[in-house]
Amino acid sequence: MKRKTAPIVMSLFIILCFPAPSIQASGGGAGFEKNTAVIVKTVGEEVALVLTARDRNGNVIRGWNTNGVDIILTARGSAANTDANPLTVAEIHDANHQALPSTGPDTWTLPKEKFIDGVCALFFMTTGADSMITIEATPGAPFGNNISEPMTFVPAAVENLLVELIPHKQPDTVFVMRRYELLVTPRDRYGNPNPDEEVPASFTARYPGEFTNTGQGSAGIFEGISFIKGTVNYFLSSTTARPDQEIIVFKADDPGVRGSTGIFSIRDHPPHPFRLIKPVDGDNMRMDYASQVFEFSWEKPLPPDPFTNVRIGGDYFTDSVTYKVVFSNMEGSPILSFASNDAGKENRLTMTAAQLLGMRYVAGVPGNYHDGDFLWHVEATDGLYVTRSSEQWKVNIYIEFLDVSILPVPAEFTLDQIYPNPFTSSTSISFSLEATSRVTIRILDMFGREVATLAGEKYEKGAHVIPFNARNLVPGFYICRLEVGKRSAFRKMVLVR
Repeated sequence: MKRKTAPIVMSLFIILCFPAPSIQASGGGAGFEKNTAVIVKTVGEEVALVLTARDRNGNVIRGWNTNGVDIILTARGSAANTDANPLTVAEIHDANHQALPSTGPDTWTLPKEKFIDGVCALFFMTTGADSMITIEATPGAPFGNNISEPMTFVPAAVENLLVELIPHKQPDTVFVMRRYELLVTPRDRYGNPNPDEEVPASFTARYPGEFTNTGQGSAGIFEGISFIKGTVNYFLSSTTARPDQEIIVFKADDPGVRGSTGIFSIRDHPPHPFRLIKPVDGDNMRMDYASQVFEFSWEKPLPPDPFTNVRIGGDYFTDSVTYKVVFSNMEGSPILSFASNDAGKENRLTMTAAQLLGMRYVAGVPGNYHDGDFLWHVEATDGLYVTRSSEQWKVNIYIEFLDVSILPVPAEFTLDQIYPNPFTSSTSISFSLEATSRVTIRILDMFGREVATLAGEKYEKGAHVIPFNARNLVPGFYICRLEVGKRSAFRKMVLVR
């Protein structure tokens, strides 16, 4: 009996002193039982997964629930828990459809106690439409399979419409008669875009009659049915400034499926206010010779217009602002206006004495008056709105040289009558010389631009008549300038039809 007892005691001693290797020492872990290449489900549906605990020899470790460790599960390729959509979530459930505890946006802990005989059933569910999602188990089985089959979740049926306004300016502001973009996207109940289902859609608005096709607008969408598949963009243009416009889109055969821009504002956008600079109010402008140059200037805000560098459909747009100077009589009635330099782009206007002389004629200032008082202001326009300068200033235009029909003329020459005047197509210009001289006759319009040149050669002493044909000129006021040496004389001409 003792001889039998001794080995038994020794065996117990070995077992007690040298326990079996641990699961980790044996390299055990969990692996997925794979059945298909890619699993395809609709969002919100569950995918059944099976994890099996195995050692490094591939044997099932049936006691994992007691001798194993918790398994960390990580989702790869899912954005459901990290995107901005509160309706999209991703979860892993156990065999009883209880959610596993999450340790991060895309990680969960699978307690070892969930394994039964080394096997654990799981269910993965997501409401986000993502492709090729996989679940990774750590520690993984030594022979691989620690990553599940890829799973693709497609959107569910369309249950709402996302209607997005792309504003010109935040918050939710667009400008009158300027294009803005509208995006419409069919979505499922979880907010996933559904690119495959075609939706017959109807458009309406809080004020539906205030849209135009001008400027590539799409006002026609408010009439009839539009078919939408995937995200579709539209360009609209509103005719009226309002603080509370709203556009609603709904499914034509199911009005409960709808979406809205929410309330947005439509603003006027005249050029920004500005002030005059010079000549200052009450200034005197003394003109001594016809080619003398004078400058009018004013502020140019930066930017000059609210509609500046506005993104529409991937491109940027800016309203072009142009300026003109308006001269008025002292009663405030406009006489003439001139576009500023560079076709109205600059914030200054350069004028010659001849132009100002023409303006005096148009205003009816008597030819024997040296002084002429005028009011001037500037108007800025973006083609839709006009902003007038903050001031209207007075300027006195004092002219040394006057119409020779009124004042004594230089002794060496005389600019005589222009007859007929007014004339319809042609007239005659008469002048007299006290000595042989080179004579040039220039015809100027009211802007001081030369429109014709006559003579340009030497004439003998005495009287001369030069015919002038004006068939190619438009009706209006013109100035005839006679140049003899460095001296000039002027007369007004009126062309009528």
